[in-house]
Amino acid sequence: MKKRLLISFFIIITLFTLTVNADDFFADGKNIYSDHVYMVNTDTGKVVYELDSEVLTYPASLTKVMTCILAIEHCESLDEIVTMPSGIFDDVYAGGGVNMKLKTGEEVTVGDLIRATMIRSTCDTANALAWYVSGSIEAFAEKMNAKAIEIGATNTHFVNAHGLHNDNHYSTAKDMYLIAEYALKNQTFCDIIKEYSCTIPATNKSEERVLNTTIEIEDPENPLYYPYVTGVKSGFTDEAGRCLITKATKNGETYLLVTLGANRDRYYEGNMAFTDAITLFEYHFAQYSIKTVLNNTDVLGMAKVSEGKTEEIGVKAKNSIDTLIALDDSPVVTLNIDEKLTAPIAVGEKVGTVTVQVGDDVFTETLIAVEAVEKKSKTKTFTELNDGNTAATVMDILSITLTATAVIILVIFLIRVSKRKKSKK
Repeated sequence: MKKRLLISFFIIITLFTLTVNADDFFADGKNIYSDHVYMVNTDTGKVVYELDSEVLTYPASLTKVMTCILAIEHCESLDEIVTMPSGIFDDVYAGGGVNMKLKTGEEVTVGDLIRATMIRSTCDTANALAWYVSGSIEAFAEKMNAKAIEIGATNTHFVNAHGLHNDNHYSTAKDMYLIAEYALKNQTFCDIIKEYSCTIPATNKSEERVLNTTIEIEDPENPLYYPYVTGVKSGFTDEAGRCLITKATKNGETYLLVTLGANRDRYYEGNMAFTDAITLFEYHFAQYSIKTVLNNTDVLGMAKVSEGKTEEIGVKAKNSIDTLIALDDSPVVTLNIDEKLTAPIAVGEKVGTVTVQVGDDVFTETLIAVEAVEKKSKTKTFTELNDGNTAATVMDILSITLTATAVIILVIFLIRVSKRKKSKK
């Protein structure tokens, strides 16, 4: 208990410091106890922090994420019964792996094996799944490697289903993120990692087993409880250090985090992977939010139009842009209006592009016309002839009218005079 309270106190002091030095708090791994980190805002896909994320290292029991997602995909039902063969747990016992003490001939469902593997991180259950799916650990490892390549985790190589140390069993923080991201697309997998304890019913060889999570920060009864976390998997070997995959959601925003190598070659009072997770989550929840940086209802500027009844029109973005933005960051909006816009122009017609820069990210969206512009007539009006001088136009009209009237009167007078002269003759 004292050990846990000490860690809790350390986290509080760390978060207090964070509010003072937020700008460079994590620069070059400062204030991070893990050797490798990869953190993504899953709402936007933006990588918000990484530290040596593509350096090869050992994933320990994070391996079991791949084991369990493959078992889910290859088994038609979680209710299928697996009868334990002999000889498949020798490496678990030799390596000191966590286990459920499965016995030869014991019958356990696929679903219970997966729950035990993910929640309590038992290694014998991982081997049982591998044997059931592929017939041997070696054949299952081949499936694991093929799936890793399929989802883009190309710097990963597995030789076993549980993650106990082997020099040829390695991955990276980024690859483990890709594997976790893939697994989290499966609803069955998501339902299982929501549990922080499980009960394995009595079997033909054992009484009921109650298993608790290895992720202490998701257990409400633990002093380290962090209520925003759901799963995913913890791991540890001497060579790998403390490893963790966690997902946290707060205020409608979600982050997926992988940390590897905490407590490796260094002694700390407790699991510093948990400290890193809470620190990283709290910092990003406090300092970042998803905002609309470009709204398609806002008129962004005016564009000049030639040969139109209107000389300029308003322009706006065709679509809005929402993105993750630091609270102290301001988006820079640049309009790129087409040089020659000629009427007619319809409402919604493309008139250029708009770019929005947020930190290192640049977004481009189409600019459209807010209103229509008709093409003006080629016949010039009096007003156009007088350059828009309305007063001059009125005077011109009066002058022309009077002149025409005078001409008509003169013509009529001349006709009458001519008729009189003819009648006198």
